[in-house]
Amino acid sequence: AAAGGGGASADAAGAPKVRIEVRQTAGRTVVSEAFTVGRAPECDVQTSGDGTVSRLQLLVVSLPGGIVVVDGWSSGGTR
Repeated sequence: AAAGGGGASADAAGAPKVRIEVRQTAGRTVVSEAFTVGRAPECDVQTSGDGTVSRLQLLVVSLPGGIVVVDGWSSGGTR
């Protein structure tokens, strides 16, 4: 996958927005309370060139108590 970790900043609702930096994409960043990662064009972070990544690999959701990473019913799982 092409995503790296980033910081978080809180919004008015209490759930912090997650900031990720996507490697090898000329500094593209995503700042959101939730985002998807996978090969599908609908994903917020799209991967290419890696056959082990599913169309919807994972969903990341920021909650007031932490960050939840949910496997997107991918065939290989999410670690």
